Amino acid sequence: MNPKTRFAIVYCLFLAVIGGLFFLYNSTVNPEYTHPYGWISFSVFAGVTGIVHLVLLNAAEKDPKAFVRGFMAANTIKIFVYLAFLVVFVLVEKTKPVVFIAEFAVFYLVFTVFETSLLYRYLRPIQK
Repeated sequence: MNPKTRFAIVYCLFLAVIGGLFFLYNSTVNPEYTHPYGWISFSVFAGVTGIVHLVLLNAAEKDPKAFVRGFMAANTIKIFVYLAFLVVFVLVEKTKPVVFIAEFAVFYLVFTVFETSLLYRYLRPIQK
């Protein structure tokens, strides 16, 4: 199976599971501990992670040695995009900033672990 197709399938399943868990969290926890715009954060992570991962898969197919530079550049840009989003959103939306930042941090951790493990699994056969 093509790596991009495999990624698309796995990523859609991952988004469904994480989205379902987030919906379950929002519907069962005290509303004081949820942010009404948490789905925007989820959407930003879903979009940026999907785009970055596809770009990195393209880079790995073309030249595996250039992948490291691409990976470092993509992660640097991704961190700046996330930071800019977080700062602007917290400055504009003043309700429950601590809850929004906590949800943002959890999404960052979950999406980073997912992306790194998927890239590692894809690149391991290339290293041999």
